[in-house]
Amino acid sequence: MKFQHKIICSCLLLSALVYGACKKDLGNYEYTQPLDITIEGIPSNYAIAAGDKPDIQPVLKGAENVADSNFSYQWVMSVSYLIGEDKLRVIDNSKNLDSVFRYTSGAYNAYYLVTDKRTGRTWTTPFTITIMGSVRKNGWFLLTEKSDHTANIGYLIEDTLNVGTYPKRFSEFQTTLRDATTNVPYSLPGKPKFLSIVSASVNAAETGTKVWIYAGTDQWLEKINVTNDFTWKNRVYSFPLENSTGMTTLDKILPTSSGIGYGIKDTSLYRYYNVFRYTMGVPISRLATGELINIAPTIAQVTQTTSLASVVYDTRGKRFLYHYETNSFLKQFTNKIDGFNPDSVGMDLVWMGYTHAYAGNVIALMENSAKKRFIARMEFNSSATSLPLSLYEVTAPELFQAENFAIDLKYGFMYFSNGSKLFRYNLDTKTVQLVKDYGTGNNITKIRTKFHQSVIAPTQWQSVLNFPQSYNKFVLEPVSWGVSVTTFNGDYNSGGTLDVLKIDPLNPQAGSYYTVTGLGKIIDFDYYYSKL
Repeated sequence: MKFQHKIICSCLLLSALVYGACKKDLGNYEYTQPLDITIEGIPSNYAIAAGDKPDIQPVLKGAENVADSNFSYQWVMSVSYLIGEDKLRVIDNSKNLDSVFRYTSGAYNAYYLVTDKRTGRTWTTPFTITIMGSVRKNGWFLLTEKSDHTANIGYLIEDTLNVGTYPKRFSEFQTTLRDATTNVPYSLPGKPKFLSIVSASVNAAETGTKVWIYAGTDQWLEKINVTNDFTWKNRVYSFPLENSTGMTTLDKILPTSSGIGYGIKDTSLYRYYNVFRYTMGVPISRLATGELINIAPTIAQVTQTTSLASVVYDTRGKRFLYHYETNSFLKQFTNKIDGFNPDSVGMDLVWMGYTHAYAGNVIALMENSAKKRFIARMEFNSSATSLPLSLYEVTAPELFQAENFAIDLKYGFMYFSNGSKLFRYNLDTKTVQLVKDYGTGNNITKIRTKFHQSVIAPTQWQSVLNFPQSYNKFVLEPVSWGVSVTTFNGDYNSGGTLDVLKIDPLNPQAGSYYTVTGLGKIIDFDYYYSKL
């Protein structure tokens, strides 16, 4: 709600006139005895750490026997970097100040206004709010679904000295975000679909490369600027201004590394490449001949590299295709072996992913018209060099109810779920192994092994060992080497868990690094690691 300082002045003037007006008015009115109130309990200088929840409980001396509902309340801050009427901002309309609000660190002049609704008389107490520091950037960002199926963003700030503990949790982080100029609150309408942390230069929003949290629903996509202390700007940060065709949302964003990555919407593939100023908007899911391709919703993307390379599946032509670097189109595979021609598979794709194991492999679960399932394997790397390896039938019953897939980067285990059970498929032994059963009613909602590029990949772990002064090994190891699983038991307030599991090539049930409970229904999640 926008607050104008003229209204404050008018209210104060009106309060001075009301009493006199009541004396002169001889009509048939019900008179209210004017109150003589003194506001106590507000410190002259209230200090709070950025992101913390304030706790100011004023006492209205002289109104002890009057119901709180007879008054209206306003907590107002004066924002020095704004001008004119916009300087005064209402941050709360409750009697007590106990909700999180977000402003940059510094000292702010503030006012508490209490108005008697019956007489219009207003009492005001000035004080100072000092905000110290900034919200720390290290931990889990969660996209959750509320009971009304709307989107919510959570943030768990990790204690880097006590890994797996989160003394500060934001269950509704988006409620702390407002446009600093217009005071418009952050809004993300629609049903939640994905969350991804992206390092990129978005010229329509800010200059230079920033770290962004992209959160998307079936209606809209918004981003939060992590680099500049979790700022958000209405309209300027909206996705339609970022892409070339005014798209309002995507189904997912898949960053490769800083400034490059992919986006998927329906059956179309998009790419962004900051160096060449390529933005998403015009799909690249077509051949050089102009033939449009409908791609499957999962792709095998080479990550943690400076090259843009991926394998997609053509759902109409039932074949694998690939994209490389700056190309605005897809290419066909030319290599084939007996029993496996990637350019002519003739099956449906169930799921596909990429692992750095085996010198870089694409792993795909396929299904033919007879409902038999197969595993397809191809060598593929950041130079788009490829070699088909095998296509063989799998009969393990667990693979026929498989959902929520992920593949680990180090060993190449294909993880999947079935209800409350987590399994992995061993490509070497061609067997399915039970990893964990979360119990009846605790259904798995998401599995992830790849996070923002700040999380060092297992294949690059030597840099962590070589420069221990630059990395917190104990914080990074679980998210770099583990597999992260979320579950949900039906309670939208606290029925979700985040379990970060160890990956042991010899023991599928190696246990957890840590488990976080008391969360909501998690649709997607990502981890951001800060060296600071």
